[in-house]
Amino acid sequence: LNRNSFSGSIPAELGNLGRLWYIHLGNNLLTGPLPGAVFVPTLQHADFGDNRLTGSLPMDMTLIPKDLINIDVSKNQFTGSIPVGLGSLTGLSSFTGNENDFSGQLAGTVFNDRMTIFDVSQNRLSGLIPNGLFNRGTSLTLLNLAANEFGGTIPSRFGDLVSLEQLAFWFNDFVGTIPTTLGLLSNLEVLHFGETDLFGTMPSEVCELRTDQDGVLATLSADCGDSPPMLACDCCTQCFESN
Repeated sequence: LNRNSFSGSIPAELGNLGRLWYIHLGNNLLTGPLPGAVFVPTLQHADFGDNRLTGSLPMDMTLIPKDLINIDVSKNQFTGSIPVGLGSLTGLSSFTGNENDFSGQLAGTVFNDRMTIFDVSQNRLSGLIPNGLFNRGTSLTLLNLAANEFGGTIPSRFGDLVSLEQLAFWFNDFVGTIPTTLGLLSNLEVLHFGETDLFGTMPSEVCELRTDQDGVLATLSADCGDSPPMLACDCCTQCFESN
């Protein structure tokens, strides 16, 4: 039922479909809250992206459907926090919640060891990167934290997430220098640091992901466009200037 012009609210009666395993209501004009009743025990794929849904994500989303694989709530108007129990969905491989109005701190319990995609870009999330990410997020291939209000330093333990292919820190309030351990991410293809408060020099270990013959890093951005640059980077493909 995606890519139509359905409007109005999502009926809670969908939860009466006892064998429901797939909901695809993305790209419509749906409004109102997301009813928890639609998260039945058999549900595996839930796509509500690109609508006009509001309110907090329902608690039932993390309590009832134990076989959920994909959740897409992107491009809506959701508020509140990312549910702390998200990681209890042990089969969940993808959560996309970008382009909403989520706020608060990100709990380490939102991750699990099967999750490969986690995108919460363009929200109002704040605080430090949780330690739980490095204990539970070891299967991640895409981690997009861009355009939020995250702060503090970038933990050196990011070097433990060796499956990462795309990693975005840009448009946040990170401070300090870039850890050399990011050079351990040999599968990394995209890495963004621009529009932060990071300073110093891009570690040679990260540059080698671009210059080494086995490196696959094709896109690397940082705040290296000023003279002198806030973050010196001779290997970046995109340099931002301060406003």
